Amino acid sequence: MEAYGALLTGGALPAPSADSRHAEFVVWQRRHMASERGRVQRDYWTRQLSGELPALSLPYDHARPARQSFNGASHEAILPAEMVRTMRGLARSLGVNLPAVFLGVWTLLLHRYSGDEDILVGMPVLGRPDQRFDDAVGYFVNMIVVRGKVTGNQQAKAFLKDLQLTLADDLDNAEYPFPAVLAALRANGHEPPHLPVMFAYQNFVQPGDVGTAPLPEVLPGIHQEGTHDLALEVYEGAGDFRLRIDYDTDLFGPDTVRRAMGHYLHLLGQVVARPDAALTDHALLLQDERQLIVDEWCSTAPGLDLDHNIVALFQRQADRTSPALLCDGHTLSYRELNQRSTQLADALCDFGVRKSETVGVSLGRGIDMIVALLAIWKAGAIYLPLAPDDPDTRLRHVLGDSRVRLVIADALARDRIAALGSGEGPACLVPSELRPRKAVATRAISAPRPEDPAYVIYTSGSTGRPKGVVISHRSIAHHAQVMCDTFRLTGQDRVLQFASMSVDTALEQILPGLLCGATIVIRSTLWSASEFRRAVADTGVTVADLPPSYLHEVLLDTGATGDWEALRSLRLVITGGEAMMPDTVRLWRDSPLRDCRLINAYGPTETTITCTLFEIGRQPSESEQTGHAPIGRPLPGAKAFILDRYGQPVPSGVAGELHIGGAGVALGYLNQPALTAEKFVASPVSPGTRLYKTGDRARWLADGTIAFLGRLDDQVKIRGFRVECGEIEAALRALDLVRQAVVLPRTVDRSTQLTAFVVPEGDGAADFAGDVKRALKRTLPDHMIPSVMVRLAEIPVMPGGKVDRAALTRHALVAETGRHVDARTPLESQMAEIWREVLGVARIGVFDDFFDLGGHSLLAVRIAALVRQRIGKDLPVSALFEAPTVATQARLLDERERAWSPLVCLRADGRAPRGSVSTPCRAMCSRIASCPSGRGRSTRCRRRKSTRIRAPWKGWRRCTLRQSGPCSHMAPITSAAGRWAA
Repeated sequence: MEAYGALLTGGALPAPSADSRHAEFVVWQRRHMASERGRVQRDYWTRQLSGELPALSLPYDHARPARQSFNGASHEAILPAEMVRTMRGLARSLGVNLPAVFLGVWTLLLHRYSGDEDILVGMPVLGRPDQRFDDAVGYFVNMIVVRGKVTGNQQAKAFLKDLQLTLADDLDNAEYPFPAVLAALRANGHEPPHLPVMFAYQNFVQPGDVGTAPLPEVLPGIHQEGTHDLALEVYEGAGDFRLRIDYDTDLFGPDTVRRAMGHYLHLLGQVVARPDAALTDHALLLQDERQLIVDEWCSTAPGLDLDHNIVALFQRQADRTSPALLCDGHTLSYRELNQRSTQLADALCDFGVRKSETVGVSLGRGIDMIVALLAIWKAGAIYLPLAPDDPDTRLRHVLGDSRVRLVIADALARDRIAALGSGEGPACLVPSELRPRKAVATRAISAPRPEDPAYVIYTSGSTGRPKGVVISHRSIAHHAQVMCDTFRLTGQDRVLQFASMSVDTALEQILPGLLCGATIVIRSTLWSASEFRRAVADTGVTVADLPPSYLHEVLLDTGATGDWEALRSLRLVITGGEAMMPDTVRLWRDSPLRDCRLINAYGPTETTITCTLFEIGRQPSESEQTGHAPIGRPLPGAKAFILDRYGQPVPSGVAGELHIGGAGVALGYLNQPALTAEKFVASPVSPGTRLYKTGDRARWLADGTIAFLGRLDDQVKIRGFRVECGEIEAALRALDLVRQAVVLPRTVDRSTQLTAFVVPEGDGAADFAGDVKRALKRTLPDHMIPSVMVRLAEIPVMPGGKVDRAALTRHALVAETGRHVDARTPLESQMAEIWREVLGVARIGVFDDFFDLGGHSLLAVRIAALVRQRIGKDLPVSALFEAPTVATQARLLDERERAWSPLVCLRADGRAPRGSVSTPCRAMCSRIASCPSGRGRSTRCRRRKSTRIRAPWKGWRRCTLRQSGPCSHMAPITSAAGRWAA
């Protein structure tokens, strides 16, 4: 700069000389590293950067490419002189320098973008140790890492002072070379820091440097490309400051970086103007941005003005003679449904059911379950579905917590409830045992008010106890009407009822259709993909709501068979309950079903089933470039807010917690006021309204749709059921077999499975995994049983005491399945290969149990489809329950003349199912009329000898009950089949 100034002013140029001082600097640096001062600096950086380092999560527009291209661009802004003067005054009053102010606001912006409180920023510094190297030519720049700690309730001025102290300490130790710091960290077993973000303060030219010559200017558009994800450079001029954000164009678009510069300047202005305010009080959104997001994106349309409940709305269809329900060839007209539900409601009144009393329902899949639902509401009571396959411990908790006095049940459920234990248990009303009575209007019970509870559904709880979600009549009636309009339902539609009645999705598959005069087609048993096609073709289903993983199997199998004609009646497919993967969308777009509407639905139980929808077009949109299909926009009457940890709306592209408001928000959790207050909060954006904190991470996309990013906690969706890993961990730790346990989810073949890492109490038995799973099944439902058990000597922890989840995932996920026997025949080899592909398990033995390896009903459907495609033989889904090993399935396929049975072996050991009271086999025969159709397959009922019965309809010929081992009694087949179908 001295020579440059001399040229500009006409002064004498300094004499040139040979410069070897950079070599001298290298020698000095090596000596410094070996000195005591160098060791102190090295130890400082290893302390600063050891342990679990934060990984900054930025609002990327694109996925990181496999290879960095180093393509970059920049966005610039000028800080006015007036702002500079104000900043200088603030810096002097706080005792901090200007770089600390600029860096502090940059750190604050990164905190607001990521939600992280621990922010690492790389910062280049001048590495010339003394004056003898000031004008030496060479590379003297070193890198330091500034670690900023942000807490929301901290005042801005206190945060800047703390950062100034940190920065001063960092600069005192800046002589130790950064590559040597990284080497020292690796030598001590620590991961080096990942630094996607940089900050640089450039003040290398001072007015006195060039005498009276004009100051050099920073040329716009000149920048170092793509070396980091984001970098803020501040150039200090004589009166103003030039700010520039350099960015990697493979990761960010120009609009995102332009908004980031606006947010930075907005925060900078607030910090300078209000240094005494808490960091939480500084808004991130600009005014026009807030108006767009809060006023337009958060709610799309007003709700309906409804004062009617579901029963009143249903009565508008009550005199129709068209079919309301269809199940296995049996139909019930609207008039008959109204009459039967009224008769059952009268029976509830005879029992003494009071208004707003909770009534449980435990029935097999079929017409009776919908009759019971309407009857409960006609009697003014609250509907509570009970899952038939829940273990006794969970069922006992639900019955006790809900204080149910009466359960509408089938015979098997009645016997099971009676066997739960002594004490004041609920009474059971079995609809099939009621004497027919003349249909009359339900006796005088005042109609429920809109704010009265309509139903309670229990979901998984993090404390180890399920929690009951209470939904009002207003919410469910409003939702049913909105879905009628959204799905464009008419009396010509046939709507598939697919979900288990213990999941709230079932209500969405029933109620909107009934309010529009459509026919509800009830799935009575588990269907393979081919059976789904047959059912759609036979019944003319027009609207189907399917889990994404099941839809994927249907698309795969139908594509392999080419039987798209069977699905031609479908006009609308809804999918939800879990994230829909891009490959499922691609399969749909590549199939003839692309002419059918496809809707991705999202909604927690606490917001009345569904609160946002995204309709997937025939061509990909910009909204779909996020990994999963977006969850769309709020329904009419619903509001969706994405808020940061301080309750402030986040900008487009920035992740936050999704909050739902509007007509569908639940009344709260049954008997849990503290949890209700924690999860249902006053809206910080819309005063006077309540919001439900979903615990889901989401972000706004540029077009105003919402992208789902996963859970904030460890809650996951398993087969459509919401599961909290904490509940499973609590159940594991309650076992005498287990000392410590951690449960983590993993994704296998598009479905989420659970892995339990367990430290046994003592040495553990040889079949430790099997013992633990059997013990868990006494307290948890099947979908909450971990697929894989990994036995550990201890749970790895971080230096701070937290569980080291990264270390856990590095353990080999090998199921403890007992003896391992490789495939012995070509057919077993084919079956094992199919299992490996579907289950995602590398090593399959022919005696490994399908369910112990993480199998479930949807994966069974997938295996059946692959067997048909690759081996050319039919393996019914029921066979995977009856023969859950490669060996037994291969043997079944070898028996070419075997007559497949649609029934499932409930117990191979000859004992009745847990918690039930058996009845004689011949007593079962009188109930055969209400069994699901066997679709004409060979059926027969026998114990020691065959008992021939005359079937009341053509679907049944004979019914076979195979019993292994000694057993003198059997449970009613109706109830048993109902439990498995559910």
